[in-house]
Amino acid sequence: MDDDYPEGAIVTLSDELVERIRHLSRVVKLLNVYSISIWDGSPKYFRYGEDTSEKVMCEDLRIEYTLLSITDSNFVWRSVLKHSPVEFETDLIDVSALD
Repeated sequence: MDDDYPEGAIVTLSDELVERIRHLSRVVKLLNVYSISIWDGSPKYFRYGEDTSEKVMCEDLRIEYTLLSITDSNFVWRSVLKHSPVEFETDLIDVSALD
């Protein structure tokens, strides 16, 4: 992968964020919509160093925006690099994993 792009993300799930994700998942079901997306800059992106067990944080990464998209059963963060068409996202995470 290009050195300018992240290879992974670390997200700290506070109790408040967990409850917000659960709540919005219920709202998606209630409204019978596919998803709800909100602005959320929680992910901290990293690249792997020469030793693939070493995570080097992308402190210099310029993100245009990050959206947290929540469906009735999962959620994902999607980011776009500033002044670029490059988009990347986390893996889908099951809402049930928050239990």
